[in-house]
Amino acid sequence: MLNWIRDTLKYSKWILMLIIASFILFYGVSWWDRGGKGGDANWVARVDGQNIDPTAWQVTSHQLEERYRQQFGNMYDQVRKSINVGRLAAEKLIQESLIVRDAKRLGLSVSDDAVAASITSMPGLQQNGQFIGAAAYQKLVRAGAFGPFRSAREFENAVRQDMLIAQWRGVVAASATVSKDDVAREFRRRHERTTFEYLALPLDKYAASVAPSDADLQAWFNAHPERFGAGEARKLAYVLFDEGVVGARAAVKDSEIQDYYNANAEQFNRPELRRARHILVKVAPDADAAAVEAARKKAQSLADQARAGADFAKLAEKNSDDPGSKEKGGDLGLFKKGSMVPEFDDVVFSQRVGVVSDPVKTQFGFHVIKVEEIQPGGEIPLAAVKDQIRAQLRAPRVREVAMTLAQEFRKKATDESSFRAAAAAAKVAVQDAGAVLAGDPMPFGPAPELVAEAFALKKGDVTGVDETQQGAVVAVVLDVVKDYKPTFASRRAQVDALYRRERAGELAKAELSAAVSRAGGDLEKAAKELKLEVKKTEPAFARGTSLPGVGGGSAIDAAVFNAPVGSVSQAAAGDGGAIIAKIQARSQADMSQLPAEEGFIREALQRPLGQQVIAKRIEELRRAAKIELNTTLFQRS
Repeated sequence: MLNWIRDTLKYSKWILMLIIASFILFYGVSWWDRGGKGGDANWVARVDGQNIDPTAWQVTSHQLEERYRQQFGNMYDQVRKSINVGRLAAEKLIQESLIVRDAKRLGLSVSDDAVAASITSMPGLQQNGQFIGAAAYQKLVRAGAFGPFRSAREFENAVRQDMLIAQWRGVVAASATVSKDDVAREFRRRHERTTFEYLALPLDKYAASVAPSDADLQAWFNAHPERFGAGEARKLAYVLFDEGVVGARAAVKDSEIQDYYNANAEQFNRPELRRARHILVKVAPDADAAAVEAARKKAQSLADQARAGADFAKLAEKNSDDPGSKEKGGDLGLFKKGSMVPEFDDVVFSQRVGVVSDPVKTQFGFHVIKVEEIQPGGEIPLAAVKDQIRAQLRAPRVREVAMTLAQEFRKKATDESSFRAAAAAAKVAVQDAGAVLAGDPMPFGPAPELVAEAFALKKGDVTGVDETQQGAVVAVVLDVVKDYKPTFASRRAQVDALYRRERAGELAKAELSAAVSRAGGDLEKAAKELKLEVKKTEPAFARGTSLPGVGGGSAIDAAVFNAPVGSVSQAAAGDGGAIIAKIQARSQADMSQLPAEEGFIREALQRPLGQQVIAKRIEELRRAAKIELNTTLFQRS
């Protein structure tokens, strides 16, 4: 017993219900593993022969049911039969039991003081900002305010075990470390920007022209078995509320585009950009005066040679100590003012094209600088960004309308029959997804939450509305298939679509690359040959950004960020099209701002890594344990 929390504060009866409600809302404890006292007819699950307490299972089931009731609202009674709350509660308790045992094996523990501090700080046990007192607390326990517990000792042991689980999770997750270099790399990745001109070819044009034989598709299927998996599956049909369904209901007026352009004028002012080459003669931070002077003289000699007619690029290739630009003849590409260190910036943005500077001293050493190009800044006209603004304003509107339509549809679709009837009434197509394995994408793309929900349902049940990148979707379970092993025939449509898209990407990339090569890298000439328009990124492109009509993805990100400034990128395919780009400028992350985001970025990197480590450890614990489930009981629940 935690004697020190037994003080003499008065108990007020009126706060009883508030405390009970607050406790349920703010603090959920799990009660399990208190011995297998029930007979064989009264067991829920066993972990290595030790029973999960039926009382704990009932309480946890009730908590889960309340959570689902809040989630589904008035529709809960309709979907309740499709959610096996009892099975989910048992799985939760099994997992927690495994964690507690592993925590004890690791020597983890929770002190009496820590338990007391947790209990006395619970919102439901506060009055006027203070703990209500030991007498009132114990009275609440005896009155049944804390579930099945009738003594402070039982309740405190349960709290201790919850805290032990949290401690275990923290210890296990902490093994997934994120280094300072990882954080810096992610900061640079998030904040690096690039601008480019590009040509885009839609994949649909090429996908329609691809005519694979069954042998081609079979060979592709055989070569990519990892894409199709095996195991329990759900046969699904679905309705997708995408842009095609939404149509004109999400239209953007020209007046709205004008208003946005006027209100965001700063986004459409292009800064002056300059292209420069440099030669760096490096100087160590702790160099003595003689070494500094020697470096200055070397830099001055190189400047003199360039002024006398020597090829600046060749001088840089041979003499520069900057590994990032040395092989490119010292070319730094186009950049705006403020991108470089101040001493370097001041010279570049005050110097005429073709002039070779005297040695410029910075923290890195001495630079010899030659400005090669100046692109004046100014306002980007509305006509040049009209389509971009329209797409930007339309996207959230499409999502909103799609969700509204999908939710109206879902209210009418409660089983397969009403699902098809509601689709016919709404004039939307019911599409067959075939057999879907856990973790599989849907035919229209990834929909992990929808698929996960489908695996908690039985034949004839309808999922909720899931918002995906392609639109809002609702699915119905047509059948449950055990031990499903995809055959080529069962996945032929999927294989055909994947094959066509892959080949379409290859064809589109090849055509772009060939045209740009024939044009000597001139996108305008290539555009005339292909009857395309050269497009530009305004504002600058960030990783993860989608290009209108093209989409995005890692391939496009890699192409436009790996290509040097001034060069033509490799062709790359996105979700809807292929591009080839000429890089105009690249701005690096301002590393001086890293401290302000370091904690946030570290947490963002740590969280998924930690969850992966926790999930892996729990799976290891499950494999090492003998777990039994009373499936008959779950069928009744």
